[in-house]
Amino acid sequence: MDNDVARGTLVKLKYIPDEEHHMERIGQERVERVARIYASNKDASQALGITLGSFGRLCRKFGIETPYARRRRRLSRVRSGSGVM
Repeated sequence: MDNDVARGTLVKLKYIPDEEHHMERIGQERVERVARIYASNKDASQALGITLGSFGRLCRKFGIETPYARRRRRLSRVRSGSGVM
């Protein structure tokens, strides 16, 4: 056994990628479903286990309306007087 390891000193280990650490691709159907179900981008991104920015990028990539955009669209309709959602 290496003396440094036996004494309990920190030893920098080389990172070896493992198959379990590869990111899973998130499909368009999952993004669409989460965007429909959740009321905020933050909750939707947390449900997918990704950052807020990544959620927004995926929505733009797939042409999906985010919960934030949906809320703003509905509010603008109400304010304009149409009131129909």
